[in-house]
Amino acid sequence: MDIDQVSYETVDVLVVSNSEIEKDWVMDSGFTFHLCPRCDYSESMILNEGGVVMLGNNKPCKVQDMDSILLKMFNGQETPVRYVPYVPKLKRNLISINMFDALAYTTQIEHGMMKIFKDSVMIAKGIKMNGLYILDG
Repeated sequence: MDIDQVSYETVDVLVVSNSEIEKDWVMDSGFTFHLCPRCDYSESMILNEGGVVMLGNNKPCKVQDMDSILLKMFNGQETPVRYVPYVPKLKRNLISINMFDALAYTTQIEHGMMKIFKDSVMIAKGIKMNGLYILDG
């Protein structure tokens, strides 16, 4: 499937969270899309109804489109990430390794570190904390 043809009608999401919206990004291969509950991360917010996602408790949560976000990486460089729906009721920022794979990025996991590469250049890394890989940035 071409990434430009993706729709957000329904998506299954498992969310592990505290009661506050976190600033950290959880990196996982189980997510279908990147998802974000923070509109302040958007480069250009477009608030259109975009369907729903099903949360880990089987509750539907409304999605609003978001064009792209800028992630500040471990090396201080800002990387644009496209196709990030804004989900106001979500409690964690979610980075989809599946989305990176669809865009021909490579993922390497070893020794408590997840690294994402594009053309042999590391563009992101995550550190394992409490069983989750948290984006270092």
